[in-house]
Amino acid sequence: MTAEENKALVRRYFEEVLNTGEYDRVEELITPEYINYIVGPGRERVILGRGPGSHRPAHLGFRAAFPNLPIKIEEGVLVSILTIWSGANTGVCGVSTPS
Repeated sequence: MTAEENKALVRRYFEEVLNTGEYDRVEELITPEYINYIVGPGRERVILGRGPGSHRPAHLGFRAAFPNLPIKIEEGVLVSILTIWSGANTGVCGVSTPS
């Protein structure tokens, strides 16, 4: 894929899945080889899961805690994303890091 195709795919994921909550589309947009990770408090990389299924629990938890969560993409040259997440926390999101 070209950089432009990759950007379009990432934008589609944010607009069609994360911003709408339509998680049934995850499998068509995320490859099974995908690694879902976060950066922990000590800047260590913590793997939350692999493949498209690793996104569903985390993002359903975020949606439950922040139901009005619009995510804006700041576009750059590379297919790396900086996102701005804002919303009112209405509960526990249920995302935890592995021990």
